[in-house]
Amino acid sequence: MARRGAALEFAVLGLLHDTPMHGYELRKELNALLGWSRVLSYGTLYPCLKALGKKGYIVADEPADTAANRGRRGKIVYRLTAEGKEHFAD
Repeated sequence: MARRGAALEFAVLGLLHDTPMHGYELRKELNALLGWSRVLSYGTLYPCLKALGKKGYIVADEPADTAANRGRRGKIVYRLTAEGKEHFAD
């Protein structure tokens, strides 16, 4: 199980290295990239994102409270930090 968790972290860092993404995009790309027999659940993805954030490798950009998205929950976009880019390169 630890190997899958490490692979997931590495894959997330790699995808975010290319471009910032929100959770739905990440899940879609990870399912296509990793091709595991089971679909990656949000219950697996979001704890991974939270752990990467605590380590300082990624940050979550909260959506702006604008008139266009009032009443709807905005998408949180995750992006790599300088430390995350360095960790990914290692």
